[in-house]
Amino acid sequence: GTPDASRHLAEFCRDSKDMGVTQIFVPGLGETVDATSERHIYQVKLKDAVVTAAKFSTAKDAELAWIDAVIEQQLNNENESVTMLEPLTERPFHTPVFINEPRLSDVRQVLLKNGIQAEFNGGVLVCNNKVAVRRNESGKI
Repeated sequence: GTPDASRHLAEFCRDSKDMGVTQIFVPGLGETVDATSERHIYQVKLKDAVVTAAKFSTAKDAELAWIDAVIEQQLNNENESVTMLEPLTERPFHTPVFINEPRLSDVRQVLLKNGIQAEFNGGVLVCNNKVAVRRNESGKI
């Protein structure tokens, strides 16, 4: 955004008592930011409702889930402030995210589960003897 809009956002974050933010860093236009620094890592606890609502998908050797939640500060039994994620009561729509290139064998399994006949013929996935699915020269389906 504009420098004025960035300054306004930083002031809002500084003035907001709910955010508990003491330091705000606002990079300049075109400035490179190393976001891998450990000082930008925050630890939150997931409420049971967040975990049970998550629909995990496997991507290689990891399990991923889209989480729609808000951050809340709560006191634990020792009267310490704990940052928690509370699930949203109304889940917003989000565009599906694809991780890695889909394999035709995985596409075939999805089609079979949905009652569509799918067989490989010479590296081409043939669906209901009417539609052929294959990768082009660049590897896209």
